[in-house]
Amino acid sequence: MKVLNILNILNIIEICFGFTGLNGYVKPKIKTKQIATIGPVCSDYKSLSNLHTNGVNIFRINLSHESQISLVEKVDILNYIRSISTYELEILLDLQGPKHRIGQVKENTIIKQGNNLLLDKCSIEGDDNRVYLGHENIYKNINVGDKILIDDGLVELNVTENGKEFILTEIIKGGKLKSNKGVNLPNCKLNNICLTNKDLNDIRLLNTLNIDYVALSFVESKNDIINLKNVLNENIKVIGKIERLLAVENIDEICDECDGIMIARGDLGVEIGIEKVPLIQKKCIKIGREKNKEVIVATQMMESMITNPIPTRAEVSDIANAILDGATGVMLSGETSIGKYGLECIKIQRKVIEEIENSDNYFNLEKE
Repeated sequence: MKVLNILNILNIIEICFGFTGLNGYVKPKIKTKQIATIGPVCSDYKSLSNLHTNGVNIFRINLSHESQISLVEKVDILNYIRSISTYELEILLDLQGPKHRIGQVKENTIIKQGNNLLLDKCSIEGDDNRVYLGHENIYKNINVGDKILIDDGLVELNVTENGKEFILTEIIKGGKLKSNKGVNLPNCKLNNICLTNKDLNDIRLLNTLNIDYVALSFVESKNDIINLKNVLNENIKVIGKIERLLAVENIDEICDECDGIMIARGDLGVEIGIEKVPLIQKKCIKIGREKNKEVIVATQMMESMITNPIPTRAEVSDIANAILDGATGVMLSGETSIGKYGLECIKIQRKVIEEIENSDNYFNLEKE
C-alpha cells in the first residue's frame, strides 16, 4: 500500500510541475489510437507503464494465450496505471473464437514439399510424418482437394484422402512446423459456432472486470455480434474482427451492430488471398468511418521490428496509409508481445502518426 501511495504522490508532483503524464512525458494530442498486445516481454508494471507513457492508448490481451489467473493480474495492473495516469488508457480483451490449431510438434520439425503429412486425432507429439488436429468438425466437412493452411499460410497442404479419424495431405509448401499454430481452411465451410465454450467461460469472468472492449474473432454476420451482446455487460463495447470473406460481404450489417471493427489482416489474407487485402482494408475503413465506428488496422504493421531496431520503409508507409485512409487505431501484436524492440515500435509509430495527422492530407471526417 505504501508503494501505491508513493506512486500517487509522484504523479501529483508531476502534474503540479506542468507535466501531463507518467515520468514527466508530455503526450501530444493525436487522434489515432495506438494499440499494443501484452505478452511475455511486456506483462509487468514497469513495462506496461513505459508503453503507456510513450503512447499506448489501448492494451490488448489475447485470450488465446492467457489463463484466467494471469488475465486478472494483468487487468489489475492496467487499471492501477489507469488510475494514476492523466491520459487515456483502455483495455481490450480478444476472445479466441473458433480458432483451429494443430497440437504439439517436436522441436525443429521440418516438413518438405512433395512429402505426405498425416493429420489425426492422436494427441501425442507430432513430427514430420504426422501431427495432431483435434477438431471434429474439420473431419466431418473436409473434402479431397481442399487446402489446409498452417501458421498464417507459411505451410500449405492439399487433402488427398480423408476418413473419420484421419486426413492425409500432400505438402505443397513446406518449412518449419511449429506447435499450436493456427489452421485455416479457405475452401471448407465448417458452420462454426462463433462463441465457443472457452469464450463463454472467459466472458463470465470478463463481465466481472473493469475493461472497455471485447473483440470477437471470426465474425460472419450481425448475428454473431448480437449473440455476444446477449451475454456481455452492456457497458463493454464490442469490436468485430474482419477476417473472413463472409465478414467482408456483410460488413455493413456488422458495423451497424458493433462499436467498431478490427481488420485482422493475418487470417483475412490467408482466407481470401493477400493480394485482395489492401482494397478490402480501404473498403472496411470507409464504411466503418461513415458509420462513426472505431476502425482498427492490425497484423504485421511493424513485423520486422520483432527482431530489428528499425522498421522497413514499407512498414512506415503501411502505418501512414492506414491513417490517411481514416483508421482510428493501429495495432501491434508480436511486435510488443514477444518482440525485442516493443517500446521502440511504439515511439516510432507515434512519430509516424504525428507526421500524418499534422499534414494537409490527413483524413478527418470531423472536418467534412
